[in-house]
Amino acid sequence: MLRLNNITKKFGVKEQEVKALKGISVQFRNREFVSILGQSGCGKTTLLNLLGGLDKSTSGSIFINGKSTDNFSEADWNDYRNKHIGFVFQNYNLISHLTIIRNVELALVLAGVEREERRTRAMEVLEKVGLADQAKKRPMQLSGGQMQRVAIARALVNNPTIILADEPTGALDSESGTQVMEILKEIAQDRLVIMVTHNEQLAKQYSTRILSMSDGLIMADSNPYSYEECIKDEHNYSEQVKREVEQKIESISKEDKKKAQKIYIKEKRKARRRTSMSYATANSLSLNNLKSKKGRTILTSVAGSIGIIGIMLVLALSGGVKTYISTIEENALSQYPLKIEQTNTNLTAVMQLLGSEDTSREEYPDSDIIYTQQVLGNLFENLDSVMSQNDLESLKKHIDQNFDDEIGYVKYDYGIDFDVFCNYVNDSENYMKVNPFLEAIENVMPGAFSQYDDMITQFSSMLSVWDEMTENEELLKQQYELLGESRWPTAYDEVVVVVDGKNQLSDYTLFALGLVPASDIVGAIFQGNQFASTTYRVDELLNLEYMVMTHSDYYTQNEDDSWTIVSDRNKQREIAYVEAHGVPVKVVGVVRPKEGVEVASIQGVIGYTPELMQYLSVRAENSAIVKAQSNSQTINVINGEELDAEGYKELMRSYGVADFDCPTSISIYANSFEDKDKIINFLEVYNADTDKDVKYSDDLSIIMSFVDKLTDTITKVLAGFAGISLIVSSIMIAIIIYTSVLERKKEIGVLRSIGARKRDVSNVFIAESGWIGALSGVIGISVAYLLSWIVNLVLKSLLGIGNLAIILWWQPISMFVLSVVLAIIAGLIPSRLASNKNPVECLRAE
Repeated sequence: MLRLNNITKKFGVKEQEVKALKGISVQFRNREFVSILGQSGCGKTTLLNLLGGLDKSTSGSIFINGKSTDNFSEADWNDYRNKHIGFVFQNYNLISHLTIIRNVELALVLAGVEREERRTRAMEVLEKVGLADQAKKRPMQLSGGQMQRVAIARALVNNPTIILADEPTGALDSESGTQVMEILKEIAQDRLVIMVTHNEQLAKQYSTRILSMSDGLIMADSNPYSYEECIKDEHNYSEQVKREVEQKIESISKEDKKKAQKIYIKEKRKARRRTSMSYATANSLSLNNLKSKKGRTILTSVAGSIGIIGIMLVLALSGGVKTYISTIEENALSQYPLKIEQTNTNLTAVMQLLGSEDTSREEYPDSDIIYTQQVLGNLFENLDSVMSQNDLESLKKHIDQNFDDEIGYVKYDYGIDFDVFCNYVNDSENYMKVNPFLEAIENVMPGAFSQYDDMITQFSSMLSVWDEMTENEELLKQQYELLGESRWPTAYDEVVVVVDGKNQLSDYTLFALGLVPASDIVGAIFQGNQFASTTYRVDELLNLEYMVMTHSDYYTQNEDDSWTIVSDRNKQREIAYVEAHGVPVKVVGVVRPKEGVEVASIQGVIGYTPELMQYLSVRAENSAIVKAQSNSQTINVINGEELDAEGYKELMRSYGVADFDCPTSISIYANSFEDKDKIINFLEVYNADTDKDVKYSDDLSIIMSFVDKLTDTITKVLAGFAGISLIVSSIMIAIIIYTSVLERKKEIGVLRSIGARKRDVSNVFIAESGWIGALSGVIGISVAYLLSWIVNLVLKSLLGIGNLAIILWWQPISMFVLSVVLAIIAGLIPSRLASNKNPVECLRAE
């Protein structure tokens, strides 16, 4: 039973207020076909909307089977429309992007009916209206009469107690209209059907009761249902329900009563279940709508993908550049070791002190006063943190006993130098000096390079021609391979020549190796002559021999015990002098780094063994000048000056005598960044155990920290620009979703009419924005992969650097998630607007 008590409905405010209903009181039976007649604007459609819960009255009460709706919540009205009301509209209001059967079963989806059951029930009602064979078609493939019958099927599928039809035949021809009326008449046999119509003839022919309305009031009732009868029927209905429950319980045996009680509770819970739309359904509705507008969806997604493409390319290039820089940095580990000097200067601490600011002063003051910043004071106050003395003797003992050769290798510098001469070019008078490299270059043309002194000095200081090899033979064999008939040195007087992975020697090393005369070097510098076409066989390099001398070899004692120093470079290079004082050394091997070796241990072109240094030191120690100086440790035997302990050590080093227990510096080379961390930890443990506080310099970290900062800054700037395009894309998606809201107003009204919650409507449009975001993400990721491939090809062609744009596995996942999340955020406002739209106004939309 449906009962209305003094219902009024007003629209507008104050002076513009319109009274659509002016106090309607009427009762409806459970089974009857009621037609409401009246001219346009008399309030009949408004009354129908109130009966269906699409609109709310200004005052008065509606009773459903004796229960008042005065305290109904939004959820109660949703349940009421879903479980008790079936709407049939003049314009059908089918959802165009869904199939017929999906349109029909939508109310069952909201009611939580399982897929198999709702498909069966939907087919049953389609069979009832004669459209079972049209189930898989879409609305636009049907005639008007067929679409109206689909609308009736949708209204019936949830077995509602009330069918509300608003001008159901208004858009149909007479034949189709008759079919629809016959169906409604049949439906009215077991439920209440209320129809609004202008057609008095149809109303009289099919209705069991006609209400005539005018100016917001019911003026006539052909088959009144009195208030007293209605109250009595409501009471009887309540009693009947109570008896049915009691009979159901009594019909079950005592043994099954517990089971029956559980079933009863389960059924009650099911009856109380709120209507709701699952996320799967919301996604399905949105996806179907997007499919129906493929062109716009693709264009929107492509536009939305621009930001994703930009950010992914920035990340790819950033990651690739960082990887490339890391590779260069790791390769540079062989050039920039952790260096421990006797006197260590902490450059990082110096830079921090020089860059320190006075935080007590404001930036950019509005003043003409110039202040002084304390820098030197800070530097000298913190001198202990800037400069420190290291006990290298103790550290060397610890390294020799505990260092793990698997993580790197150690080189000791004892502060001694030696000169190398070569006569491979067959000069009949002089040897050619090839080491030290700077002095060798100056010997070519004395004074010719005066204007380039600084440049040559800097350049030669970066070059290492003769380099002591590590004592770790296994490491050498892991890193290098022998060429031709080469072998590794087995004695102090044997060395190897090192070429690169392409079997190349740099042009300047040809002179350093003594392979070309001085005139060719001058020609290469001043005339542009190159040695690009010059080649050598391995066996030619294996024939190379050198003469090695220490500074002690340049001193001769006179009869009066004074000393003659051979300081003339020309005299030093004379064949007779070099052969009389030099130590012959020969090349026995030519080696190159193995494929894949990024950090090699030999820094020079010629690698010599530690035994050579030991031999030269012992040889110098046995020289006349060193023996004489050893007998006079406090006076310099050359010039008679007094010596302290440190001065004596420095003088002995200048002669070529090494103190192998106390190096002047220690260089520790790491095999990788991970190994570098282990080496640092090794030193930190040593400091903690011995309280020595050894300080080291790490030039590579200082250099690369600036590079990393620059790279990060550039990445952030580029990502910022890409982020702006992402925001613009999100705004565009929000506009598209709002456009979709305006286009789907009818659908919103239909969803609300079958019991969808505001949240359900909102979820439909949030899902739509999510799908657009997902498609944008897929397009963006795919295009980014393609562009990164193209970028790599271009950069490889232009710069010779491959794989500079690297997309890591987490980046596509992150960008996809970001695209979806941003799209959903963009859709929040439009979806909120959609959920708050008045369903009555939505159903009226064209």
